[in-house]
Amino acid sequence: MVAEHDDRRDTHQLFPPGRVGFLNGPTRLAINRGTLTGELVGDRVAVWLLNDDKDRTAFMLPGEYSARLDPFKLINEHGEVVARDGQRIAVVGGFLPGEDPRAAGYQRGVLCASRLLD
Repeated sequence: MVAEHDDRRDTHQLFPPGRVGFLNGPTRLAINRGTLTGELVGDRVAVWLLNDDKDRTAFMLPGEYSARLDPFKLINEHGEVVARDGQRIAVVGGFLPGEDPRAAGYQRGVLCASRLLD
């Protein structure tokens, strides 16, 4: 995935919030693929993976990530755009435990992604 630089004006934190300092660490997790989309929820942006049946799965990224809207762009810790609305992406991660408060209200669970794949 080729990143382009984007300034931090009008960026929003992601929801649910991920841990800070969790970027590109060693993982033994599953790969999940889907079409990226996001929407503003309060003052944060909810990020979703759409599968081929258009079912939405919420996912969270490390706290260093943010998003811009109009159009939706996902921004990494260096201020680079790494994905856009409607783009097919692959992420490495696993689902939050059901008792984690950040998973409350998400029927399909919340995918905790530790990295985006190229």
